[in-house]
Amino acid sequence: MQRNTAQRQTIRQAFIDAARPLSVDEVHRLAGESLPRIGIATVYRAVGELEAEGWLKKVELPGEPVRYELADLDHHHHFHCTQCHRVFDIDGC
Repeated sequence: MQRNTAQRQTIRQAFIDAARPLSVDEVHRLAGESLPRIGIATVYRAVGELEAEGWLKKVELPGEPVRYELADLDHHHHFHCTQCHRVFDIDGC
């Protein structure tokens, strides 16, 4: 288990607050609102570690960058908005 640094706490909070799958770039932008000097490499590393720990899981959509979401969510599907390019959770089937 990795140390719980301010950067990791901010990245975790970005996923909790967004309540939807996020790309690394989205996480970087959201985390940067709280920690303006957080680097993209730090975000990539932290997201990889959080996935390895089982706190995050990948969401892969054809033709889109990989996104990540909280691993403990109930069964659901995803909706990709072609207007804003965000991905949202849809409960159930």
